[in-house]
Amino acid sequence: MFKIIIIKCILLVIFFISLTFGQNPDLWDKPTIRYLKKGRIGLEVSIPNKLGLKFFAFHGAINRFIKPNEFGDFYGEVTEPDAKNNIWTYSNKDVTFNENDVLYYWYHYQINSIQQDSLAEQIAADKIDIPKGPCKKSHTLISGKAVSCSGEIIFEETFENLNWNQWKREIRIPAEDSAFISYQDRAENVFIKDNNLNILLTTPYSESEIRDINNTIAFAKCTAPRDSDQCDRKNSFWQIYPPVVSAKLLSSFSFLYGKIEIRAKMPIGDWIIPQLLLEPKNYEYSNKDSLEYSSGQLRVGFIRGNRQILDLKSQATNLDGRTLYGGAILEPRKFGRHFLKTKMQEKHYGEDFHIYALVWTENNIELYVDDIKYGTIEKGLWHKIQGKPSILSNIKDGRVNYWSSAGNLMAPFDKEFVISLGVSVGGMGDFPDDIKKPWTNNDIKAEIMFYKDKKNWKKSWDDNKPALIVDYVRVYSV
Repeated sequence: MFKIIIIKCILLVIFFISLTFGQNPDLWDKPTIRYLKKGRIGLEVSIPNKLGLKFFAFHGAINRFIKPNEFGDFYGEVTEPDAKNNIWTYSNKDVTFNENDVLYYWYHYQINSIQQDSLAEQIAADKIDIPKGPCKKSHTLISGKAVSCSGEIIFEETFENLNWNQWKREIRIPAEDSAFISYQDRAENVFIKDNNLNILLTTPYSESEIRDINNTIAFAKCTAPRDSDQCDRKNSFWQIYPPVVSAKLLSSFSFLYGKIEIRAKMPIGDWIIPQLLLEPKNYEYSNKDSLEYSSGQLRVGFIRGNRQILDLKSQATNLDGRTLYGGAILEPRKFGRHFLKTKMQEKHYGEDFHIYALVWTENNIELYVDDIKYGTIEKGLWHKIQGKPSILSNIKDGRVNYWSSAGNLMAPFDKEFVISLGVSVGGMGDFPDDIKKPWTNNDIKAEIMFYKDKKNWKKSWDDNKPALIVDYVRVYSV
């Protein structure tokens, strides 16, 4: 009798232990959560194997609370452990996190016949484990200071708000390429919407303001040298107010060598040029207000916003928004844009978000879109092109001498650059004269000719999406 009572007590204890274990997920092994790659890319959730474990499921969502038994934005079921590591692993290579994101999740176990959901859990993105690996020496500099390891995030902007300690506005009439715009600090031109940076073109001036010969536009807070033509302009018979207002932001952050990623949606509309740029911090090979590009410019990605561009015979060309360009600019004229690589697709790049990337090292510059490499520019741009003397070696104004005297074949891309985000229109550099357009490059009245065609280009803006929309900017050490 006593033995029967003991056996019943043991069975009762086992029952209550099993019941408690099934209902209290704190007694279960909590999953290990980590990123698949540096940069908060991909997600891996794993648990160790244990006797009787038959099933594991995970449901997750970013910045959205989910309850147990509620489907996540991403989820998966695992029915057996990984044979190599003897762990149960759910992975998702497509999910990415921003710095301030929160992962909400729940998970489900089955051990033998016992099944149980976890409680609702959450973890901040900056608390998720980052994959460890050997430290590869970095060649990146930030404001003159070395970075220890390559592959580290050294700058990130996710645009929950506009941090004016991190960015500054340009206020001026741009000299470069003689674009038909002014950069101003109007709220309608640069703003945050849905956690994205929006830079929008506007046309706020009346006909009389633009054309009246007695009018002058002047910027009290001009960011260009005060004695330059970029701070004020008086109308004349050949010169008018810039008819379009835009915005341009420069980062306070500067670096030498690195990988920059910008997830953005390009603007759509005639004669629009999005600016996803790296520009010189100190213009050590030229003055900032120079019309030339002696200190260089790196284009992380740009397109012409037009849906269609015709040649002079009214035949369609591939110069429209279906062609992406990226690379280096060393000279305002056509041959100075020789160092741009291209990637065509069937749809206008402004129809969707894409990740535009540029990898800048002490040996070359590589261009990517959505992780696909579409071009490499080797060092010695001014020295040779594919082993032949560079067309730039014929420049007579001494710039090549400046570059060669630096003793670095990456010159002028051997100095620190800042990140530049903006939108431009028209100008003399990016739209050649062998296409149908309302102005002629180098014509003293080019801006007037462009303005006279406002009825057409403004309609293309109104019918489409003339804003540059930026989701995030990240810079990694290399």
